[in-house]
Amino acid sequence: MEGETRAIFFITTARSGTQWIHHVLDRLYGDSLVSEHEPIGYDYEPRRSLRNAEALREIRRRPSVDHHMAGIHQVLKTKNYVEVGFPSCAAAPMLIKEFGPKLKLVQLTRHPAKVAASLVTHQWFGRRRPEIASLVTPHPSDLGVGWPQFTNRWDDMSRFERGLYYWGEVHLYGREVEMTYPETPFCRIRFEDLVSDPAQQARLHEFMVDGPMPDWRAVADERIDSYHRKTLHAIKPSTAYRHPEIVTLAQEFGYSFDETPRSLLRERYVASSPRQIFAYGLAKAVRASVRVARHVTARRRNRAGN
Repeated sequence: MEGETRAIFFITTARSGTQWIHHVLDRLYGDSLVSEHEPIGYDYEPRRSLRNAEALREIRRRPSVDHHMAGIHQVLKTKNYVEVGFPSCAAAPMLIKEFGPKLKLVQLTRHPAKVAASLVTHQWFGRRRPEIASLVTPHPSDLGVGWPQFTNRWDDMSRFERGLYYWGEVHLYGREVEMTYPETPFCRIRFEDLVSDPAQQARLHEFMVDGPMPDWRAVADERIDSYHRKTLHAIKPSTAYRHPEIVTLAQEFGYSFDETPRSLLRERYVASSPRQIFAYGLAKAVRASVRVARHVTARRRNRAGN
C-alpha cells in the first residue's frame, strides 16, 4: 500500500472554501484518508518562503515542520494524506523534495472579489493582525513577489485592493508551479464549481484517491464557515480595474468583476453600524452553540443505541 499512497496539498488563499472541503473529506471519506486543515498554522510562513529556496530550507528544519512531515510519512504507509488550507501555498519546492512522486497539488481558486472582501472583514490589512502581515501576506517590495510594480500603488490601495493583490500573488504562483514542475500531478479547480457541479466533484475525487466516490450530495448543501464576519469598510469591486494584472489573471480563471455587483458584496460582507456587527456575531455564536448541542445529543443517542 505504501507505494500507492499520495500526499495532496493545496495552493490557495485564505477564505477560499477550504473549511468546507475539509468537512466533506472528514465526513464522507472516513478512514480511507487523513485530512487536515491548516495543521501547523502559519509555520510555513508563505510571505517569506514565496520563491525563496533558502527560506524553505530553514523552515523545513523548524521542529514543528519536521515533526509534521514525519507524521505525514507515517500516514503514507497505509493511506492518503490531504492537507487542506492556505498556509502551504508557497511551499511547493519543499514539498516536491520531501514527497517526490507521492506529491499531488491542487490549485483551488475562488472569486477574487469574495476572497478580498472576506479578508477585509477579518482585518487582514489592519493593525489588529500583525501576524498576518509578518507571516502570510506578501508586500510588493518583497524579493519573492511576481508583481513588484504594485509597490508604487500600495499606499493608495484600499484594504479590499490589497486583498485582491494577495489573491493575485498566490494564484500567479500556482500557475507558475504547474508550468515549472510538470512531473508533479496538478489539478486546478474553482470552489464555485466544486460546490455545485457533480462533474467537478468527481474530478477532484479521482485526482485525490482511487476507488468509488462517496455521495457528495449528502453534504453538498452544507455551508461550513466558522469565521464569517462583517466590516464597516467599503467594498468596491470596481476598484479592481485600477489593476489590469489582477483583472487579466481573474479572467484566465473564469472570473469577471462585473458579475459581482457591489450590492451583493455589501449585503454579505458590510455592516451598517458597530451595533449590527455585534448583533450579527452574537446570533452567529448562538447558532454555532445550537449546532454543537445537536451534534453532542446525536452522538449520545448513537452510543445509547449501540
